[in-house]
Amino acid sequence: MAARLPSGVEWSERELNELLKALHTFGDWALLRRDLYDARLLDRSLDGRRYWKVPKA
Repeated sequence: MAARLPSGVEWSERELNELLKALHTFGDWALLRRDLYDARLLDRSLDGRRYWKVPKA
C-alpha cells in the first residue's frame, strides 16, 4: 500500500483518508492509516494533522 503513495507530498488527515479510501476495498481507512504509521511507512506531525511518506533509507 505504501508503495502506491507518492513521495514528497504532505497530506492532511482528511486528504490521506480520501487517498486511502481510493486505494483499498476493506472499508477501514483509519486502521490502514494507523498501521502505515506504526510500520514507520508514514510519519506525521506532532499534532497529527499532517502526514507524509517516510523516504527509504
